[in-house]
Amino acid sequence: MSATLARRSSVRRSPVHRYRSPARRSGTAVVASAAVLLAAGCRPSPGSVCTLIDSESGVTATWRPADFPAGSRFRFCADARCREREAPVPGDGTSAFLQVRLPEEDGPREVAVRFTVTDPADGGRVVHDRSARVALRAVTPNGEKCGPTAWQAGVRADPREGLVVRG
Repeated sequence: MSATLARRSSVRRSPVHRYRSPARRSGTAVVASAAVLLAAGCRPSPGSVCTLIDSESGVTATWRPADFPAGSRFRFCADARCREREAPVPGDGTSAFLQVRLPEEDGPREVAVRFTVTDPADGGRVVHDRSARVALRAVTPNGEKCGPTAWQAGVRADPREGLVVRG
């Protein structure tokens, strides 16, 4: 072993202490205290932890494209707000959906919905037209003590059963 390497390995290293002025130490304490207070102020109640999952109010219709003529056009309305789409490529057991968004402040109430299917191969004739009323339910994805609260409902469109309200 060389003499230089022996000296380096035998030198005892002491911990490095950095000097911080009293002003800098108090500044760090103020920032840390502010962070703790902000975090505590964001909680709805002591001991509760909220996630940040978002949710929107609306009504959703689902269906199996294979249950309707190939190439159909689907229209779903809730409270006079409508969405449309063409049929996805049918597959085994696949499902499709349309969601109509509603104002966030809707609250618990009933909503009139309508689901229509037109067949472009048959000159745009309506081959399925069903209506129902659904009750909006509160959905709180982050827990009841945490926001947001969204109001949602859902139906499943079936050519034989009509619109089946999802529970």
